[in-house]
Amino acid sequence: MDISAFFSSNGILAKAVKGYQPRQAQVEMATAIDTAIRENRHFIAEAGTGTGKTFAYLVPALLSGKKAIVSTGTKNLQDQLFNKDIPLLRKVFKTPFTAALLKGRSNYLCLLRLKNAMTTTFGFSKDDAMALAKINTWASRTQTGDISEIAGVEENNPIWYQATSTVGNCLGQECADYAQCFLVKARKKAQEADLIVVNHHLLCADWAIRDNGFGELLPSVGAVIIDEAHQLPETAANFLGINLSGRQFNELAQDSLVEFYQDATDIPELRATAENLEHAVRNLRLAFGIELKRGDWQELVKNKAVMDALHSLQTNLQQLTEQLKIASVKSKNLDVCFKRAEELSEQLQAIVTEQDSKWIRWYELHRQSFTLNRTPLTITNEFQQFMLLHKASWIFTSATLSVANSFEHFSSQLGLTDIPGASWSSPFDYANQSLFYHPKGLPHPNDPHFIPLILEFVVPVLEASQGRAFFFIH
Repeated sequence: MDISAFFSSNGILAKAVKGYQPRQAQVEMATAIDTAIRENRHFIAEAGTGTGKTFAYLVPALLSGKKAIVSTGTKNLQDQLFNKDIPLLRKVFKTPFTAALLKGRSNYLCLLRLKNAMTTTFGFSKDDAMALAKINTWASRTQTGDISEIAGVEENNPIWYQATSTVGNCLGQECADYAQCFLVKARKKAQEADLIVVNHHLLCADWAIRDNGFGELLPSVGAVIIDEAHQLPETAANFLGINLSGRQFNELAQDSLVEFYQDATDIPELRATAENLEHAVRNLRLAFGIELKRGDWQELVKNKAVMDALHSLQTNLQQLTEQLKIASVKSKNLDVCFKRAEELSEQLQAIVTEQDSKWIRWYELHRQSFTLNRTPLTITNEFQQFMLLHKASWIFTSATLSVANSFEHFSSQLGLTDIPGASWSSPFDYANQSLFYHPKGLPHPNDPHFIPLILEFVVPVLEASQGRAFFFIH
């Protein structure tokens, strides 16, 4: 099928979409991507808002007949593609195709951990108990296990930790519920689909896992399309580095306590060291102070209270690791906890002692937690190796990829050389149809006073525009 005909005023898309109007930029972008995929070349496509870039890359990918991965910057766009855009194209395409939505493991219900949570002797608050009851009821009827389906339990609710798994606490094929595992089923569908929709986090997780020898999550494909590509360098750098949070340490301590009560009550030191680790995490967060911010590691080195609390965390983590090693022979779950503790201990040691200039160390403070990070100064060589693993046509697209009409900055971040690109401006007449308003004197978005202050500016704008306003907070 000819690309121009598909997007014409009397083409297939026009007949399927009410009010559809052809856009020259969309046709040109789709044609360029179609050529790149068919010739197995890489391509950079910058398209302003309103160009219609989603169909401009989906249509060529589907017409090529090759397996394709589409990676988005956010789960929201991922869901929009799978639940809105792809079903529409499925209706108009003459040749049928299969599509699969694949998210990270934390987005899927874990039947074993839910079962353990429902039978544990640990007490839950009233709200947590009610949320777990809703999850348990939903678990009996869901077909996908995607936690975004359930109403009444927000995806960011901490209770989900009790009903989802992590790489560290998953039992894999040794799990009694492996045959019913929603994550396994989702991966199997992805392996068999013509079009797989993922997000950058999952794409980079595949990269990291393969690098550690654990196997490939995503299938070999003919085209890899990176939407919102401007977000990829930062996401990739984080996955190549080490990111430890206070939550990870607390989760290890809590899981260790659960396993202590189930299988290791004859080792009282295990309970004591797990509880001590929780106290050490709390003390480190208090030592950081109340300001919410990101900072360079050298700031911490100069802060004796923080460094003392950090060393205490290391000591308590090591003591828990030693007790888990003793208890690890009692059950598979205790052995998993031991391996998690060992890995966290090694990673924390690597962050604290790192001196190589190839790495950047930094920290970030949240209201009730913190993250300690070590990220690479550059990811160019590693990303090039990753692209070679997927011997496909790579398409990078976003509304913001160029600087001063050049893709050099974006390309240099990923080590992309001699890759052609093109840019299409937005068809919207921003100069005459919109206003840009930037209020001055506001604090950082993490400041506790930010929300009430920004509302003083937002409400009048909403009233004046009758709701036709877009707000961006960064």
